[in-house]
Amino acid sequence: DYDRHDKQKEALAALKAGLALTPSAPVAERVAQLKRLVAFRVTKVEVEAEADVARACLRLNEKIAAKSDLSYSEFVRSDPAADGIVTARGDTLCLNGLKHGETYRIELLAGFPAVTGEKTGETFETRIVVPDRRPSITFAGAGYVLPREDSAGLPITTINLDRVKIRLLQV
Repeated sequence: DYDRHDKQKEALAALKAGLALTPSAPVAERVAQLKRLVAFRVTKVEVEAEADVARACLRLNEKIAAKSDLSYSEFVRSDPAADGIVTARGDTLCLNGLKHGETYRIELLAGFPAVTGEKTGETFETRIVVPDRRPSITFAGAGYVLPREDSAGLPITTINLDRVKIRLLQV
C-alpha cells in the first residue's frame, strides 16, 4: 500500500521487515529499487548566470546537514577550479564564483551528509555551461532628465554590447 501511494521510505521499511521474515526474489528486487529511489542524492542542477558573478546550485532530495565544523567545499570539486565559496541552505548546495562563458565539470563527492544523518552513496558528476549574460543597457542615476549646463554627460553601463544607439527627446 505504501508503495502504491508514493511513500517509498515507508514501503522500503515494510518490505525490508517482510524480507527478513520470508525471503522472496521479487521483494528483494523491489527493495533494491527503493533503496536507489530514496537514497540521498542530487535531483536537479540549476545555473544562475544573470548576476555579476555566476553560480551553480545542486538541489538534493533531503535537507543538507548544517554543522559548524562541516566545510561544504571539502565535498565539491570543479574543473576548472571555481574562485568562489560553497554555501548550503535547506536542500540546496551552491558553488559561487563561476565565470560567464565557461564550461565546468562539477563533482559532489560521496559521503556528503544530510540532516537525517544519511550520506550520499556515490560521487555525483555533472557538466555545466555558464552562459554569457543577456545584453543589457542601463543609465547611471535617474537617467531621464539631463542637466541644462556643465554636464559631463550621461553615463551608460552596458553588458555584452559593443555599441549603443540612443535617441534624445525634449518634452
